[in-house]
Amino acid sequence: MAPPPPCPLCLTSSDEPALSLACGHSLCKPCGTKATRFGFQFCPQCRAPHVLDVNVLTRRLETHRKQYRSWRAGETEGVKGELDRIVLPRDPAIPEPDVYLKESCGLLHQSNKRVPLHPLPLKCNEAKVLPPVEVSPPDLYDQLLGTSDPTHAAVFAWWPQKGWKRGKVLHHSMRALPAVRPGRDYVFLPIAESVRDMFGLWCMAYGLQPWQAIWYTLCEDSSETFTALLTALTSYFPAPSERSRLHVYPTFLTQESRMQITRLGFCAVGDLDANAIVGSLAEAKGWLHAPLDSSLDDASPSSSLRAAAAASHLELGGVRAPTGFLCTTAPQLRRAYTLLRDAGARVVLKPKAGLGCNGLVLDAKPEDCAQGDGAIEPYIVEEMVGARGGPSPTIYMLGEHVVAIADQLMVGTQNGGNVVPCTSPPPLQAQMAAAGRAIGRYLGLTSQWGMDFVLDGEGGGAVVVDLNMGRPNGSLGNYLWRSLQLRPEGARADELHLLTLSRLSPEDESAPQFVKLLVDAALLWRPGGAEGVLPLAHVGGTTVNVVCASWHGLAGAKDIAARLRAIDARGKYRVDLDTVRT
Repeated sequence: MAPPPPCPLCLTSSDEPALSLACGHSLCKPCGTKATRFGFQFCPQCRAPHVLDVNVLTRRLETHRKQYRSWRAGETEGVKGELDRIVLPRDPAIPEPDVYLKESCGLLHQSNKRVPLHPLPLKCNEAKVLPPVEVSPPDLYDQLLGTSDPTHAAVFAWWPQKGWKRGKVLHHSMRALPAVRPGRDYVFLPIAESVRDMFGLWCMAYGLQPWQAIWYTLCEDSSETFTALLTALTSYFPAPSERSRLHVYPTFLTQESRMQITRLGFCAVGDLDANAIVGSLAEAKGWLHAPLDSSLDDASPSSSLRAAAAASHLELGGVRAPTGFLCTTAPQLRRAYTLLRDAGARVVLKPKAGLGCNGLVLDAKPEDCAQGDGAIEPYIVEEMVGARGGPSPTIYMLGEHVVAIADQLMVGTQNGGNVVPCTSPPPLQAQMAAAGRAIGRYLGLTSQWGMDFVLDGEGGGAVVVDLNMGRPNGSLGNYLWRSLQLRPEGARADELHLLTLSRLSPEDESAPQFVKLLVDAALLWRPGGAEGVLPLAHVGGTTVNVVCASWHGLAGAKDIAARLRAIDARGKYRVDLDTVRT
C-alpha cells in the first residue's frame, strides 16, 4: 500500500488518520489544531472554504456515526459494511505539549530541554516543496539582489545591532515575514512562541513553507548568533554553486560581517555603514548640515548636502535642505539657536544619532538648549519648516530605484503610521523622486534607504529633514510584499493602497487571538483578495504595525481601518483616522 500523502503544511507523512477536507486535500491533526487556533475556515492548500473548527467537526462526526448506526440497524446483513476510516480531530481537552523545533524535520516536537544556539531548520534538499505561486515579475527583488536570475534567493537576517531586548528582537525579526517569497527565500527567526505563531500564520494563510525559517535562540552576543547561522547555512548548502545563489541581508552590514558572508561563498546585501562621503550611514542625517564653524564657500562637498548641492556636484531638482548647523558643544548649540531665531525662524533640535523622531524638539525654546561649556553629543539645530502637524511625505529607495513615496501619519513628533501611495501632487512627488535618484547615485548606494520631507508652506517645495540609511526600513517588507500582489477583478484602483497603523497590543494577547478576531470579522487579508488586514508581527504589550490593504483606493483602506478599530476594543492606536487625507 502506498504511504499516505504528506501534510501540505508540515510536509510529513503519518500513519495516523488525517483531517480530510471536502476539496480532497488533507492535513495532519496537529496542523488542523493550529488552524483552529487561528480561526481559519478554508483549506490551507487550495483556499477552498471549509470549516476547520474542532468542535463543529466533532459534532458533525457524531451525527454521522449516529446516522451510520441507524442505517446498519435497519438493513439486512448483506448490505452491512464498514467505513474505510474515521476522521477524528485532535481532542481539544488535551493540552498542547511544550514545543521547540525538531532537527530532523523542522517541525514542532515535545521537549523540556533548552534548544541549543545552532539553528535547526529542515535541509532544503530533503524538503518536499510545493510549487511557488505564479506572480508578476518581482522587479523590486531584482533591484534588491542585483540579479533577475530566478534561482537566486534572499536570506533575511533582521535584528537590532544593539540592545538585545527580547521584544525588540522579536519585532525586528518578524518584519521580514512579508518579504519572504513562498517557496523561495529564507528568514532567520528567534525561537519564541509569538514568532512561531506568526510564522505559522504565514505558512497557513500565505503559502510560506516550514523549511524557509531558520531558527535560533537568543543570546547576548549578536555576532555569535550571526556566525552560527552562517556556519549552519554552509552545511545546508555544501556546493559553492548553491551558496552563490543565496543573498544574505543583515540589518546592519559592516566590513566584518560582509567578509564573513562572502568568505563562505554567499552574496552580501546592503550598504556598508562606512560611506566614503557621509561617514557612518547610521548617522547620515548629520550630512544635512555642515558644522557651525565651517564656511559654505570653502566647505568640501562631503561636509553636507547643502555644500554638495552648492558645488554643483549634486542636482536635487528643486528639493532643498533646511538652513541649519551641526553642533558638538553646548556653546555652539546656543549660538546656532540664536542665529536662526535672529533670522526670524522657528528652531528644531534633534540628535545626530537619533533614529526617526527620537529626541526631536519642535519649535524649541531657549531652555531646551544644552547648558554649560563642555562637549555634547552631536546635535542638529535647524529652521522649522512648515506647520506643526502638516504633510510629511517620505520616500523609500533601493539605491537609485524608487520603491514607494508615502505620507507619514504624525502624532506629535512620533510616527503613528503611513499611507501608500502618497497623496501629494504628482509634480511634487516627481521632485522627491528625482532628488532620491540623485542622492542614491551620488553616494553610491545600492540597498534600501530613505528620506523624510516637509512642505515649505502652501504650494511650496519639498524640504529634506531626515536621511534614513544603513539599515532596512521597517516598512520595506510591506512594500516587497505589495510588489507581488496581483490586481484582482473588480478592483477600483490601479494600485494596492496600504494604510499602516501602529497598534499597542494588550500584555496577555497572543497572535492567534488577534488573528481570530480578524477572521471572525472577515477582515483578515486573503491571497487574491481585494482588501483586508495583514498582521505583520505580534508581541504582547508591544507597539507593532498592522496593514489595512485595499484595491479600492485609500477610501477603501480607511474603511477597513475603521472596521478594525470598531471590533478591536483592546488594541490601542495612535492615529485619528479623521486626520488621514483622501
